[in-house]
Amino acid sequence: MKKFFWLIATVLVVSGAGRIEAQVVAGNDTLTGAGSPDGWTNILYINEDNPFDFGGGQGVLTYTNFWAAGQFGMVTPFVAEPQSDFPEFGDDFVIRAIGTTRQGGVDYTCAGEYQFPFHDTETFEVEDGWVVGFLTSDPAGESLDARSPIPFVGSVVEGWLTGSGAAGQGLPAIELNQTILEGASGTDVDAFGFREYDFNVSAVAGNTKPPLNAGGKIGDACPAPVEGSFGAPLPLTNGTPDGWSGVPVMYGNDLPAGETVDVVRYYAADARAFDVESELYTVVPLIVRQEDGSVDGGEGFFSIFEVGPTHIPTEAGENIIEWGSSPIPDDGNLYHPAALQWFDGADDANGGVIAFGDGTGDGMHYFNVDTTTFIPDDDIGEIEPGFELSALDIHTSPAGGRAYQLNFQMSSGGGGEPGDFNGDGNLDAVDINDLAEQIRLGESAAKYDLNEDGNVNLDDHSQWVIDLKGTWYGDSNFDGEFNSSDFVQVFTSGLYETGQAANWETGDWDGDGKFDSSDFVVAFTDGGYELGPRGGVSAVPEPAGWFATLLGTVMLLTLERKRRFYSR
Repeated sequence: MKKFFWLIATVLVVSGAGRIEAQVVAGNDTLTGAGSPDGWTNILYINEDNPFDFGGGQGVLTYTNFWAAGQFGMVTPFVAEPQSDFPEFGDDFVIRAIGTTRQGGVDYTCAGEYQFPFHDTETFEVEDGWVVGFLTSDPAGESLDARSPIPFVGSVVEGWLTGSGAAGQGLPAIELNQTILEGASGTDVDAFGFREYDFNVSAVAGNTKPPLNAGGKIGDACPAPVEGSFGAPLPLTNGTPDGWSGVPVMYGNDLPAGETVDVVRYYAADARAFDVESELYTVVPLIVRQEDGSVDGGEGFFSIFEVGPTHIPTEAGENIIEWGSSPIPDDGNLYHPAALQWFDGADDANGGVIAFGDGTGDGMHYFNVDTTTFIPDDDIGEIEPGFELSALDIHTSPAGGRAYQLNFQMSSGGGGEPGDFNGDGNLDAVDINDLAEQIRLGESAAKYDLNEDGNVNLDDHSQWVIDLKGTWYGDSNFDGEFNSSDFVQVFTSGLYETGQAANWETGDWDGDGKFDSSDFVVAFTDGGYELGPRGGVSAVPEPAGWFATLLGTVMLLTLERKRRFYSR
């Protein structure tokens, strides 16, 4: 018993140490996501309006917060020292700290606010008056997609920006202690009323860096991918109606060999020039083959592999087309989702029916069947297997461009043994976190119904932990045991009773998405604390009545120590 009280005292200390007191923020105090993604191909941005203010002291950098409009682009935070007491009137800067580069599709995978440690391994001290900024590349100026994912929310900040516009000036690059000269070649400067971005960097006063959380999305998690789903993520949402008749090819999505298209979903725009209920709109799903090699993102050399059923929407919103396509060939070529859309008798200015969202798409080539009009009775015969789209007029929207609300559901999307939801051959944290999220969302896909009772609920959660994984509730590090090392891991995360999103590795053992006292109840009710591997348990656990009293005491002590995790 004494040993356990000592353990609880230890983890409470770890918990307190893992929390961060008051944060001093430079940049936007509050992130809203209400702005627009930047249209520049690459930028270096400095916010001169909101510097660090430690009240005459200094601090240590902790977190970068930014609002991502989508999963494209890169973000590298930095801190600069102005070389003037009046930066709004123009001055030079010296780079004093460069953070870890965060990449769309890896670090952030959907729109929303994200928080990451400023740097994963290095510590940087900052002083009063220093300002923050970011690159849409890595520090060396390398980027897979230089378009800024961070929306700008107004034009009131006294900002400074450099980069390439339509003419192109090359990617900016920075290094520590580099001087950036205002007005130097290749820069654009507007010290008054320039673009303000949803971005900030925080620090704590003093010279000791506290433990940091791993970082990630703040608030609701990104929607879980739908198994076998390709194209726009489900559920489909409204957007802007397309302005052309023709064929959008979503080359950013590769359809897997051997599988068939079962269902096609698209969102018929509800803001068209013609009433969708007139039944003059037509949508035909297509599978196209890329003819210029096996590297995705070709230059528009595509041919039609298979034509799906013709569909006439009768109302705006999500429409469903039942299909049963041929299997995708395993021939080394890439195959992509596509569709033919038109409005009977209308010119290209009003022809499209499928809505596209904002700049979050994976890449698309659009082919106009005719540059003036497209009359199906005359031209539909060309839209058949073997027809080469490359001969048509092409309009290209790269990654981060138009996000067509079009989705192909395949017959299968991977998955291995029961509980291995991502099909990687392992039962791990990715799978249990996926299951917990599906339960919270009220999803009912058959693969998550592990006990086959027709429901996806906490019984399936228990089935995964106890029967499939064969471990204990509380085994956060998945070493097969529930012991003190699991306490150290979850309390070091600093999420206990903060209300912030948590997962299995950071203390969410009951699957509700948070780390709080209910997780201890679930773990100790399971009864595996310090009993070794689940399969090796032979002794009957001691009665757990003592634990209720102990747990209550721990909760009271913890609540007394609870501090505000993040304040601005």
